[in-house]
Amino acid sequence: MCVIVILALIVGGKLLGIWPGRPSSSKPEEKMRYDLSNPNADENTRLLMEYLFDIYGKQMLSGQYCVDTYGKKELMILRNETGELPAVVGFDFILSSPSLIKAGGISRVVDWAVEEAGDGAIITFCWHWNPPEQYVTGEYWQGFRTENTNIDLDAVMSGEDKAGYELLLRDMDVIAGQLCILQKEGIPVIWRPLHEASGGWFWWGNCRPESYKKLYRLMYERFTEKWELNNLIWLWNGMDREWYPGDDVVDLIGEDIYTQCHNYSPHAEQFKQAQEQYTDTFKMVVLSETGVVPDPRRALSEGALWGFFCLWSGPHLCREDSCLEMSEEYTSRKMLRQVYASKYVVTRRELPPIYSGQKKSVDTESMNR
Repeated sequence: MCVIVILALIVGGKLLGIWPGRPSSSKPEEKMRYDLSNPNADENTRLLMEYLFDIYGKQMLSGQYCVDTYGKKELMILRNETGELPAVVGFDFILSSPSLIKAGGISRVVDWAVEEAGDGAIITFCWHWNPPEQYVTGEYWQGFRTENTNIDLDAVMSGEDKAGYELLLRDMDVIAGQLCILQKEGIPVIWRPLHEASGGWFWWGNCRPESYKKLYRLMYERFTEKWELNNLIWLWNGMDREWYPGDDVVDLIGEDIYTQCHNYSPHAEQFKQAQEQYTDTFKMVVLSETGVVPDPRRALSEGALWGFFCLWSGPHLCREDSCLEMSEEYTSRKMLRQVYASKYVVTRRELPPIYSGQKKSVDTESMNR
């Protein structure tokens, strides 16, 4: 009998979204609030964060990254295969890097973000930051990779490379200008800069952790103070406690997980690690990039309902010989449909109007523009 009661409490706790790491209100009538790191965050951004917090541990938001190459064809594939659209849509500022603009790069991701937000989607951005052209030594359009650049972030952040420091500020200001457009439209953004740092495969991680943390905090300060960007929810994705920049500049914690094809694990160990090992302060945890969709039933049973999951693009969803058709190399068509039909996964159609000016009804016309 004692064992049955304990199991009932554990299962009930998971269903209610209450497990270690999630604070709970002492009074049932109290609505939980989550204070953003930026005290000047605007109302729409606060409302989005409150919504994320409200569903955390109960459901996962579905998400999909769209890259410039495919022009939002990822969303057409999802609609055709599942009849649904993702709640979260991700974009990449890579082609907005000044070095790639100079080389002829053209990006429409801000326009697309405005379109999708107008259709009710939650927007997230990352930035594969191509370094200033002076530091690109290998494949130009892949300059963000460590092997293609000779930028020394330790020298930049210590003051030894003053010119490099100024160039990084220039690049940051360009991206801040793009985010300002979204702020003027009233669109909050889940902002994920300097991702996967501890892996070392990107130049901002090919340094001492202290240099990375200085760069992260420099960007936070410049964006929130100089540019007064108050529409950002800061998603840290460094994936190692030694690289954690501090609770005062982090709102969410993200894990990027790429695994074997058709492995639909919810990655409970990584979920627990992200909840418990990076900071002693409660932070919401999301699967900020994944190569395979997680099984929501297993996520529930294993206590790993991420705030959202975001499937990466390319072969993780699209066939290489036809970007209009689904690839089953990583996720089967059957599993994709099961995930988007799950009651534990929120699609765009199921999103409420979260903030002022956001539509609830789905208008798929924007995908065909």
